[in-house]
Amino acid sequence: MNDQTDHFADSGAGDDGAVGTMVRPERQTATKTATERPWLWHVVLHDSEEHSYEYVIELLSKVFGHSPHKGFALARMIDSEGKGVVLTTHRELAELKAEQVRSFGPDARVASCRSPLRVTLEPAESD
Repeated sequence: MNDQTDHFADSGAGDDGAVGTMVRPERQTATKTATERPWLWHVVLHDSEEHSYEYVIELLSKVFGHSPHKGFALARMIDSEGKGVVLTTHRELAELKAEQVRSFGPDARVASCRSPLRVTLEPAESD
């Protein structure tokens, strides 16, 4: 028997030989749901004269998992361009990472530093 076999339902007439009603099962149609690409966000760190390269490299390692080599390259880019994208991800994770940057605190290596590194989120360009 295959899935398209006709089934008979009891008409409720009893054992008097009444004929059952033929019922076809509903066929399921394949529906494709177009999966939209999640809206992506950039986590952007901003340059600051109050924060040392060591602080930025440590932050990038602990919060984002970047290697010291990549952290140094990103720190140089942020320093030269005024800001830099350090991660592109879905909004929820971008917000979490931004909060972790804010929670990292001020740079203990610089006596005048009183605040964490500035971080913002920017929508990534869609393809």
